[in-house]
Amino acid sequence: MNVLVYSGSEVHPNALANTVSLLGTVCLPHYTVQPLSKATFLKEPWEIDCKLFVIPYIKPASPTGRATEQGKSRPLDIFGPKEVKRLRTFVEKDGGVLLGIGLGARWETATTISSLESSMSRLGFGGSDTIKAEDLREDLKFKDDSLNSYVVPETSPHSVSGDLQGDGDVVQVANVDLTDAKIALPDNDSHINDVVRSVGKGKVGIVRPTLVSLTKETLEDLAPWLHAVILRLGLVLPEFKKDAPVSATSTAEGPPKSLPQFLTSIPSADDNEPPKPIASTVVKALFPTPSTPSIGTIKDTADTFNFLSHDSKEAREALQHARDDNTEESKEKTIIVCPDGVLPSHEDTPMFNIKLFYDTLRRMKATGQPELRVPMSETVPEGQKSGWGFGEALLYGERVTSTQSLLDKNPQLMSGLPTPLISLASQQMSGRGRGKNPWLSPAGSMMVSLLLRIELDPGGSQSSGSQLKGTGSKTSKTTSSGTKTTSQGTPSSDSSTSTTAGLKTKLKSEGSGQMGYAFSSPHVPPPALPRLPASSLVFVQYLFALAVTEACSLPEVLGPKLGRRVRLKWPNDIYVDLSDEGVGTQPTDWSKLKKIGGVLVNTNFTPGGKVDLLIGCGVNTLNEPPIVSLLQLKKQFSGSDDVGELSLERMVASVITVFERMWSRFVYDGGSFAAFESTYLYHWLHKDQKVMLTTVQPPVPVRIVGITPDYGLLRTVAEKPLSQSGGVGSVGLGLPLSYARYVYPGGEKQEYIDLQPDGNSFDLMAGLIKAKTY
Repeated sequence: MNVLVYSGSEVHPNALANTVSLLGTVCLPHYTVQPLSKATFLKEPWEIDCKLFVIPYIKPASPTGRATEQGKSRPLDIFGPKEVKRLRTFVEKDGGVLLGIGLGARWETATTISSLESSMSRLGFGGSDTIKAEDLREDLKFKDDSLNSYVVPETSPHSVSGDLQGDGDVVQVANVDLTDAKIALPDNDSHINDVVRSVGKGKVGIVRPTLVSLTKETLEDLAPWLHAVILRLGLVLPEFKKDAPVSATSTAEGPPKSLPQFLTSIPSADDNEPPKPIASTVVKALFPTPSTPSIGTIKDTADTFNFLSHDSKEAREALQHARDDNTEESKEKTIIVCPDGVLPSHEDTPMFNIKLFYDTLRRMKATGQPELRVPMSETVPEGQKSGWGFGEALLYGERVTSTQSLLDKNPQLMSGLPTPLISLASQQMSGRGRGKNPWLSPAGSMMVSLLLRIELDPGGSQSSGSQLKGTGSKTSKTTSSGTKTTSQGTPSSDSSTSTTAGLKTKLKSEGSGQMGYAFSSPHVPPPALPRLPASSLVFVQYLFALAVTEACSLPEVLGPKLGRRVRLKWPNDIYVDLSDEGVGTQPTDWSKLKKIGGVLVNTNFTPGGKVDLLIGCGVNTLNEPPIVSLLQLKKQFSGSDDVGELSLERMVASVITVFERMWSRFVYDGGSFAAFESTYLYHWLHKDQKVMLTTVQPPVPVRIVGITPDYGLLRTVAEKPLSQSGGVGSVGLGLPLSYARYVYPGGEKQEYIDLQPDGNSFDLMAGLIKAKTY
């Protein structure tokens, strides 16, 4: 869930920065704290994942021509009627919370407000008799039916008036003394008035400090007060620690400082057999002539990585220094290399049992999972086998910035690492989601990135055994490539981006391809890299998300009954169904669906036709409320607090094992998704869902039918002929080329609109597909 801070031009910039910092101190890691731009506020469904909406101090200038002098009070009139209605619905009907910082408030009876309704809407920026819709302004107000009254926020912190006592759920904090904080309040008042009041199903809080001209020390003095206010607003917060620094990236666990990572490899199953030469292969690939105790240093684009031997004095000192250091995050990162098969002590990795992870991984690979619904590859041909399997090379850090960014933003390190390799963390301070979205990553979440390497097959083909119709249809318009160029001049794209070359590839009916895993080692010539067409890369995010849902049905995670409640939202989100009736073809109550994770895939193209695939995944696994997780799902529907075998170690091992087998089949089929389609549709939320496509004018009602077999687009069918939707075919629809294409199957009456994952945003609750804003 999010704490969203409105950042429109009306907000004082200093107040905005201080508000975000202070909220980050008290709300993380239970809630993300993000600024919300005016454009996003107007156009996006921010209400879905928002728990607290915050309005910082408003600059004294007024576009309406009313009181503009510093300190003069006026109603909060920065929103139009539609936005006021959205905010009232969010609070009064949906149970959301609004907090006004540096604002005043007025309480009026419903009778008084009714007499003033005619003056509540007025000219905004237009200032003329011809009122444009975007210029109309309305005073923000919230109705409390229990007291037949309204809460009316005002722009001046001077103003706290009206009936503050009442008979309802009204709380006024009586003069919290913060004299030592030296806060500049009106009339030299060194006390703080803040009021929390229930309105409808939600709550509204009004506090007086503007947070405009405050030092870091003053902000730290204010933190315990704001923590108490937000608790009274009904949010669940971590226990406040007095020494927590004020920072947008701070967590309640301590200062924003990452810890060294450990490079480990799976121990031998037999004490009499030597372990696989995995860690040593990785080191020699990066440093052909490594030294000790400092193995080597890589100065990369975003960070510098110092590799140290596990048994060296320097490694111990680096680990201890990182735990004791309270300074800001450094670009200097430490990687401690363990010898082949040797694991760090539990004291070094107290939040993750690496031995349990490897033991579970080995057992699951040896026994198989017959209960899985996805097809697996039978054998891997000799000469195509990897030197090690998925998960057997592990880079683990207790607390890192981001498992995805540490590799993706450092191309020299990423391109030099042999694959497959997974990067795992117990805590992330800068987790990444789709586009520019942050992903809250506190302890208890599975946070893993898997690095693979393939070779592009320019003449590659995919099998066409899909259940979807119209695979041989004529395409009048196709998606644009979406490919971007890195600073090094090499093309790269995000997870769901199809390249121009892939889109122009002629589809064939026969499947082809080689099966194997990518790796490189100085000991033996590396096996041939898997060859896949560029058009198949979009399916990787679908494949990994499917692996997560399938893994949840294993006994090591939730088991088959509870595992069925884990669902897929297009294109890359993972949800749980918390409704009493459980899972059907479509949920009967969409509000019972809660997001617990997602998948992010970055593709980096390198010279020679090779592609690094970096698959990032975060899943809330053992998190406590207010974060929804697999643990809460298990407790709610198992009738017991016994979590059984559910653990982060088993969760990661299960997902990696399932995906490895699915990947083998995917490569064997030449990048075709056909073998997985029925299972994917079994898990996803959208079969035959009717939605409104708003990326066209006028909007078009469509029905979702599946995923296209060629480029992994979301296939929809217009509910009425496109000629009745404002035009004929693609020209009449005016759909942006980067978002969709139009397919007219020969001999069929249906007309398809296929939507690209990038560029489109799915508003699940409202049933809308909209252009995604970044």
